[in-house]
Amino acid sequence: MLKRRPLAIRGRHLLLVDAALILVVFASLALLTGGRGGPAEALPILIVARMLALARSGTYQQARSLADRSDLSRIATWIAVASIAGYLIDLLLLPSLEVGFAVAETATVLLVLIGFRLALAALGAVRRFPPEIERGDLPAAAPRELKAMVTALGEAPNIYQPSRFWETLNRRHVDLLFDESDFRNFKRTVNTSYFQFGAVAFVKSLPLLLATWLRRPDRRVVRATAVGQSGFRARVLAILLALYANAVRRRPGGGLLDRIEEPEVGNPIAVRYGDRLITEDLCHSVEEYASIMTGLPAGQRVRRAMEIGAGYGRLAYVFATASPQIQYHIVDIPPALYVSQKYLTTVLPDVPAFTFRPFERYEQVSAEMARTRLVFLEPQQLEKLPDDYADLVLTVSTLHEMRADQIVHYLHVVDRLCGGAFYSKQWRRFYNDLDDVAPAKETYPIPRRWSLVFERSALVPRTFFEALYLCR
Repeated sequence: MLKRRPLAIRGRHLLLVDAALILVVFASLALLTGGRGGPAEALPILIVARMLALARSGTYQQARSLADRSDLSRIATWIAVASIAGYLIDLLLLPSLEVGFAVAETATVLLVLIGFRLALAALGAVRRFPPEIERGDLPAAAPRELKAMVTALGEAPNIYQPSRFWETLNRRHVDLLFDESDFRNFKRTVNTSYFQFGAVAFVKSLPLLLATWLRRPDRRVVRATAVGQSGFRARVLAILLALYANAVRRRPGGGLLDRIEEPEVGNPIAVRYGDRLITEDLCHSVEEYASIMTGLPAGQRVRRAMEIGAGYGRLAYVFATASPQIQYHIVDIPPALYVSQKYLTTVLPDVPAFTFRPFERYEQVSAEMARTRLVFLEPQQLEKLPDDYADLVLTVSTLHEMRADQIVHYLHVVDRLCGGAFYSKQWRRFYNDLDDVAPAKETYPIPRRWSLVFERSALVPRTFFEALYLCR
């Protein structure tokens, strides 16, 4: 007899079911009371408060048992807190709302949500566990440096092992890097998984970019052309990138874009903008660099910067070129760490670098590190560094690609190592299907003692937000 497979439920689907149950409970009680005590106008504020609380609880990001007591306790706590907050606001706005209805409705919601999970568990339903991903062997053509990086990471604690999201990408990237084109075209291959989006990134950004241009039209925008490409699509992409470059240049510190050029290594997709060659990567990097450096408080000095998850090193290149007094650390997993190390040591041959190597104690390498301007590390090596090590820690498009436990861990690591400011640029909403994680801007566990300097949408793409915090 065939054994029936248990019903496997994704975290985001469970969240949607819980939202539907909350709506049903409120509507049912309102109907039973004839609308007295629980006016429909109270629902929007209440549902928003509760959904934010449930998302913040973290119970939808961990593939534990549906009857897990810690999860049930968190649900009860967060729903109770959100209900108190929501109903207090509603009571101020809606005099017809009765306290008795609020108490009864909240108690019913708690019983229904917890009872529903217990019933699912009793019926054999489980949270969906993402599939295990087998790590493939490196090709024989892989360089010795990459093999050493992979070996060292494989011996690191589990918290530093790649998420399923990145394990999948890593296998594809290795295949792309070591095919017949090797390293020559990586800005057109693996870079699409780092922070290069193409024309699709401009859909929500176009109104802002056009408005910025119309305030002071620049003919170079409409005359922009794609290098080595022709046709309608290439022309559209060229104008979109020129609009982006124009907007970056108008921001404080954005004039750096006129003084820095994209290296040809990696065969980038370039656009001629006046007498300059620009790329999407260069625009992103100058936008981020300007946001950070103009956002820091006056007098705050940056001597050490540390980027967690640096892709191929595009932002590191801008820092090394524009602020040579800053020692820049790249912390990443292979093959990205290999790509950034090879790229930066190629395009910046005169910049002394501490290339990746295992070490037991920071004191063994501190003197050599101090004599360099570029440092390449794997994430497990962060444990070797002293507290308040870096004046600036930054990370771009990384947190939403981690497991839920890794998001918490890395922010704790940043809190320990950062003696100055922390810059983050992430998706506002993202669903990581492989790890069944659905982080959002409101749910990142930012330490409470950090103070926010700014938080805003990125120029391109607008679906990302950037934030700068002071950690000390």
